[in-house]
Amino acid sequence: MGKFMNCLTIGIGQAGNLAVNNLYSSGASSDVEATVKKVTGERWDYFRPILVNTDETDLAQAKNISKNNKIHVSAHGAGGKFEWGVRIARAHEDILFQRIRALTVEQGFKPNFVFLIHSLGGGTGSGFTPIIAEIAERIRYEAGMGENEFSIVDVPFLPFRYQKGDIEDNIIHCLNEMLRKVDGVLMVDLEHFYDRIPPQFKHDPNNPLTVDKLLEAVDMDAMMAIRLLTVFGSGTSSVIEGQVADVADIKATISSGAFSVIGVNRTPVDDKGNPSVGIPHLVRATMVEKMSAASDFKKANGALLLIKGPKAPSIKDMRTAIDIIHQEIGEKTVREAYAIIPNADKYEVVLILAGVTLTRLEKILDDVEERKQGGS
Repeated sequence: MGKFMNCLTIGIGQAGNLAVNNLYSSGASSDVEATVKKVTGERWDYFRPILVNTDETDLAQAKNISKNNKIHVSAHGAGGKFEWGVRIARAHEDILFQRIRALTVEQGFKPNFVFLIHSLGGGTGSGFTPIIAEIAERIRYEAGMGENEFSIVDVPFLPFRYQKGDIEDNIIHCLNEMLRKVDGVLMVDLEHFYDRIPPQFKHDPNNPLTVDKLLEAVDMDAMMAIRLLTVFGSGTSSVIEGQVADVADIKATISSGAFSVIGVNRTPVDDKGNPSVGIPHLVRATMVEKMSAASDFKKANGALLLIKGPKAPSIKDMRTAIDIIHQEIGEKTVREAYAIIPNADKYEVVLILAGVTLTRLEKILDDVEERKQGGS
């Protein structure tokens, strides 16, 4: 099944562990798996999770991930500090590389995408991730894969503003490192999902909102996007009909700007197999509702639009949807692709805007810069 994209998804630290656990347990693209199995008689083993942590308790909470896919680095935690996390990860770099290699290339699994999922607030998530990005590049070399066959994507969560510790320092140091080591950074603002959390998670004084509850309560857009990106591999048309986007297309978009934002939307099918809400309307709603945490869309360097459903979108709908994107970002390149999944019960849209960051991250960076200038 080498014609499909293979995704290595590494969850680092508590938030990363729980997010990947939820991603793996949510029936990732089950309609795609069913289609592949029906046509080929084979199981599509496209998604491989690995968890890394200094805390065994956090790893144990990820009950849907096999113990063999969990890497515990023997340490007393990273103390919520980027520098400590880097120091511990560097000291255990060879062990990390050997374990990750054993779970990938030694088993014949050659990832087209490596997604690094973590929080920017904690010491393990912020400090380990730059080292694991270096290891991912070593995996590419070991697998003998060219640059257009392989991409490393960082998916960091901007933490809640009330989280304690050296939050701003961790954010700045980690992002400075990651921008030099990965092809793209898909930013996720945890606070953006607060309005979607059921009331019982917000208002119980004896049971305060924590990262694990948030990740359990919310179907996170970035996680859904990762599931859908696996569908759009070069060669999928041999089994799944559609207009595919290969690794190079996706990589070209996300690498065209330092940061990117992502939005996902879905609508059920009607009794004729058409979207109950038109594709152009779904794309507009994605930008207005799902990407409201983003800064100015006009800063975008380009966009990637992916659509999955039981039928191909009409040429008219596709052109209208792209026109809507152009109205927001200007005359930048918009790459598009779609996949037809027979008997799918919904249409799903993924929109990635490259070169756009989060409004809250911009404010953090501006505040840090002002303090630097004030102290100089």
